[in-house]
Amino acid sequence: RLGDGVEVLVAHEGKAVMVRGGARRQVLAATFHPELTGDNRVHALFLGM
Repeated sequence: RLGDGVEVLVAHEGKAVMVRGGARRQVLAATFHPELTGDNRVHALFLGM
């Protein structure tokens, strides 16, 4: 269950594994280590915030 204003960015098997929220949507939380995947999309999202 997610609070109001929390957006699911990534889901795996129907469960949220990366979300964004906060008053200005500037808080990211992830249950995985995106720096270990070799995929730079999470880093680009972070830098663009």
